[in-house]
Amino acid sequence: MFMAMPTQSSRSCWRRPRSTALFVVAFVAALVPQIHRPVHADQGLAALALQEALKAAVTISGARVDVVALDRPAGDCVTTGAAALMEASRPIDGSGRVAVKLTGLRPAGSACEIWAWARVRVFAQVPIAAHAIRAGETLMPAVRTEEREIKSGHVPAVLTDTSTAARAVGVGQIIEAGTVSADVPRAGQPIKVLIVSGALVVEQIGRAVPCGRGSACAILPSGKHVEGTFADGRLTVQLP
Repeated sequence: MFMAMPTQSSRSCWRRPRSTALFVVAFVAALVPQIHRPVHADQGLAALALQEALKAAVTISGARVDVVALDRPAGDCVTTGAAALMEASRPIDGSGRVAVKLTGLRPAGSACEIWAWARVRVFAQVPIAAHAIRAGETLMPAVRTEEREIKSGHVPAVLTDTSTAARAVGVGQIIEAGTVSADVPRAGQPIKVLIVSGALVVEQIGRAVPCGRGSACAILPSGKHVEGTFADGRLTVQLP
């Protein structure tokens, strides 16, 4: 009996379902490791210990530290258990890399230490220039607060009502510590002067005058020039 042979196009049609099925199987197999990847409790403990170590090292009040990666050397020192300890090698003042000491146990039970590199990003609520600020301008009325990433070496300022700009600041820029003038009274401003000599304290009203960097000076009603430390709106002068 004569039987027609299948054409090339019909053979292609028969093979297509099989190739499609193989593709679906391969796609699902690729997903399985991601769906069923186990998460161990020790990994959570290690992450918590690292966060606590970094939080203790950050120098910016209220800052949040996000861990980007932890690059640790290979070896048999297990640092993911409940007994593991982590400690940053230095204070953290911004995003970057910081060495972290990891303390753990070897499989035999002996204590061990290794060093790793943590890559972190630091975020905090910081003062931002709401508009362009001129040098000498009072800062508090000219700023708003916003969360920003803090770069290492660019510490945000802590402002007071009397803080003034040491230099011009562009709109939207972070008010850094180096942007703020030393908290001293303006020349010609009336200020309280406390003259302290042992247990004796005498208060007078003086007039602020220019002084050396980091100091405060005033002229008393008697014409005497005094120098001291300025805090809480008062100039304190210590006499021998």
